[in-house]
Amino acid sequence: MGPDFDCKAEIPQDPCPATQMPGPVLEDTGEYVCPYCRRVLQRARADETDFFDDDEDDSDLQEDGSVFVAEGDRVIEQTAEQGLVIARDDSLTKIAFTIELVDNDFAMYIGNNKEDIISILRELEIAEDPAFTGKNLAPKLIAVASFEMGRPPNEAALAALQKEFTGVSKSVLMRRIDILRKVLRPDEDNSITSSIRYIGNALDIPSIIIEKAVEDYERLRPKNKIRGNEALAAAWLYLIATNANERILKKDLFAVAGVPRNATNLAIKSFRDNAQKIKGENDSEVKS
Repeated sequence: MGPDFDCKAEIPQDPCPATQMPGPVLEDTGEYVCPYCRRVLQRARADETDFFDDDEDDSDLQEDGSVFVAEGDRVIEQTAEQGLVIARDDSLTKIAFTIELVDNDFAMYIGNNKEDIISILRELEIAEDPAFTGKNLAPKLIAVASFEMGRPPNEAALAALQKEFTGVSKSVLMRRIDILRKVLRPDEDNSITSSIRYIGNALDIPSIIIEKAVEDYERLRPKNKIRGNEALAAAWLYLIATNANERILKKDLFAVAGVPRNATNLAIKSFRDNAQKIKGENDSEVKS
């Protein structure tokens, strides 16, 4: 019949259905077409919403498909162990802040070695060491920091810490430090020589004098009537430093945490008496 064939079997609708109900049909292509003859009558104008998608479900999607969450709206999840570490970190910050004006070196050491101090304390706590249990963090942290640094906070710093925190005392601090020596340094001499180094560092005595005191003590093993590592170490170090013209004031010596006044004075006297006795015996042998 050819492409120009026009069937006259059906009379065209009049009026055109596109001009009355239901009217033109909007196709998915965005074109309005006649429902009868399918002629395109008009193209739909693009609405601005076609260019700007405000779908709430997709509004927070990023290019990689992830959802943006504002920092303030984000809920940070942490494990129980992380919470314990954060609590000890906060406590160390408070300790350092408390003593920074009276013992800046100790405060700086804490600030620079937080991770190590916390790690050591957590190992002791997990092992349930009796001296490092309980919820009072400051005394435990101060003991670990003192052990690692090689000296306790100075007298003014200890006084400031005692005002700010409970459970901070010289005697308890020294007991904890002794335990740390035995637990963490079992291969080293944990008695007199360790105490000599500890007290010497606390008094800022030159290391060459401290090591001479240690070497002389290990070589001579001098006798003394007094018992107690801190008293003997303080007395021996005092005598060696004095002989080396390194002046140590007794008030400073007794200010070191754990050094007893009366026992140290008696230990100094006993060391001197034994030295005189040995000298007298040697002189007698020479004369004979």
